[in-house]
Amino acid sequence: MNIKLPSMSLMPGIAQSMNLPYFWLNKLSFIDLLLISPKQVEELNLQTLQNNLINNIFAQNDAINIGKKTINNYYDLLTKKDSFQQNGSLFSKKTIHSLLNKINWLTNPRLQVINNLADERLMPTSSLMMEKPSDYEFDILQNNALDYGSLCLVLAESHNKKWLFQVNKSTTGWVKEDHLSPLDLCEYMHYRDFIIVTEPYSQLFKDSNCTQYAKTVRMGTLLYYEEELEMAYKIHNHANLKQALYLLKSQAHKGYLPCTLRNIYELAFKYMHTPYGWGDTNGFVDCSKLLQLIFTSFGILLPRNGASQGATGKQIYASDHDSININDKEAYLIKHSIPGITFFRFPGHIMLYIGTHRGAAYVLHCLYKYYDESDSINVVNRVVVSDLSLGYGSEVGSFLERITQANCLYINKFSQP
Repeated sequence: MNIKLPSMSLMPGIAQSMNLPYFWLNKLSFIDLLLISPKQVEELNLQTLQNNLINNIFAQNDAINIGKKTINNYYDLLTKKDSFQQNGSLFSKKTIHSLLNKINWLTNPRLQVINNLADERLMPTSSLMMEKPSDYEFDILQNNALDYGSLCLVLAESHNKKWLFQVNKSTTGWVKEDHLSPLDLCEYMHYRDFIIVTEPYSQLFKDSNCTQYAKTVRMGTLLYYEEELEMAYKIHNHANLKQALYLLKSQAHKGYLPCTLRNIYELAFKYMHTPYGWGDTNGFVDCSKLLQLIFTSFGILLPRNGASQGATGKQIYASDHDSININDKEAYLIKHSIPGITFFRFPGHIMLYIGTHRGAAYVLHCLYKYYDESDSINVVNRVVVSDLSLGYGSEVGSFLERITQANCLYINKFSQP
């Protein structure tokens, strides 16, 4: 099979100007209109929670049930077929059994806080597990990455106590013990003033002049602050109370951002050309994490994976319910979709609909690869803008043909720009 390696050349049919937010915003009306109000955000989050698409870590019994069910699901997932270690040998079923059964469940689960960007794993190990040898970019065990300040309910310890099994607001998995710190919940709840990080990658500093690097935080990270200085916010460091941290004011917004088209597009397009990272490998993003980080900035709690994100909000298209001819499919999606808050999905991939150009629908997405008409693999490996014709003429079909689901986060009489 022919594989075309990634390059920074433009995607097929994409002009350089189409990689900029205002190319698309100029086509839309009322770009500063509030698409989803704070009250409606609360309603959406409640609906997402009630549909069991996100977790409530403060409902301890529910979280424990989720955790124990998840361990069983991980075991079934990881033992149903052969997988490989980094050296090319098989990852033995005995090893999987040992790692997921020798667990110390806590009598009293405890709330803790992430103290650094932390990988979340399906098993308590840093070893790679791959579906085929040398497929390093797709480590089956890599589930997510948790940002500094994320709250977790710790349910169990690994046999060697070097890993903790936790539930957070969107995922469940194993985190290294030294990436979690104790939390004084009463002290934590005392703080009300918070900021939201608005850059894909921002730095926290040890000094108010912002010269001594401490750690990295990603877009959508919520940070409580103690003081607003001339050039920075003094962050309350719940993960290490002895040390204050500082964030440049230019890289944050007080409170959640208003959910407007301008804000959505400006944030989303900051990610252009960010490398693809399966399960947040190396702190990069995959297709679903891209959407999660963008919309967390507005207080919207999205699930972590594409399948669950596709079930969030209001469904406007489903291939198993809507009998739409392929020739009419794109027009149907355009008619019923709201740019900026509509997701298109097919199994294994999810995309943000951003509008139309010359009658065709376009999306912003983090894409690893697609097939062309010769069935060659084109490795993209980054965040891009494209139309839905990718894959046309290939054995798997175009993205348009493959779309099985479309959903809009919120629809009301004010939503349609």
